[in-house]
Amino acid sequence: MPRYNDYDFSLLENVTIVNADSPANDIYKEETLLTVEVGCGNGHFLTAQAAAHPDNTFCGIDLKSERIVRCMQKVRAAALENIRFIVGDAMLALDKCFADGQIARIYMTFPDPWPKKRHHKNRLFKPEFLDIVWNKLKVGGDFVFITDHEEYFEWSKAFAESDSRWDITFCGAIGENDDREYLTQSLFGEKWKREERDFYLLEFTKK
Repeated sequence: MPRYNDYDFSLLENVTIVNADSPANDIYKEETLLTVEVGCGNGHFLTAQAAAHPDNTFCGIDLKSERIVRCMQKVRAAALENIRFIVGDAMLALDKCFADGQIARIYMTFPDPWPKKRHHKNRLFKPEFLDIVWNKLKVGGDFVFITDHEEYFEWSKAFAESDSRWDITFCGAIGENDDREYLTQSLFGEKWKREERDFYLLEFTKK
């Protein structure tokens, strides 16, 4: 993976920045097969997907502008034209930047599990988040969640299983030879593989 030393914030010139005061702004006006990653980090996973699927459109969301600079450096290095990024809170960005029923797939790969019980309130996977995800996905669109943290997986599975709006299509651990192993091809995924951690996957589809 390429290494970058300095943060070139000029790369954020055409990046959408969202906060609580931002007006609603559907950033994709045209019909497109749209895939979104919430918490895209430095962009390893999503830029690889954009390079592998040039006919599809991708969008990454992350709270930290420094991470989006790293994403944009990868976009520039690979000359990708089918990907863009948003700086902001994931729930706000999904709510404000996309029309209802517009997204085909949403990924959440290795989010912060906030393991201490007193911090569980900070977890992104919660009913309010699922409400927004349901609104923004197309009928038949899917949500893909992968984590190395078993307790967070069980927490998330309980919310999904109790929500009748979803069809759960995969729920459990994945191995090295699973065809879903591509989901681990990210900064944290590669790190956790070196530590021989287990991975847990939850996939569900909007009815």
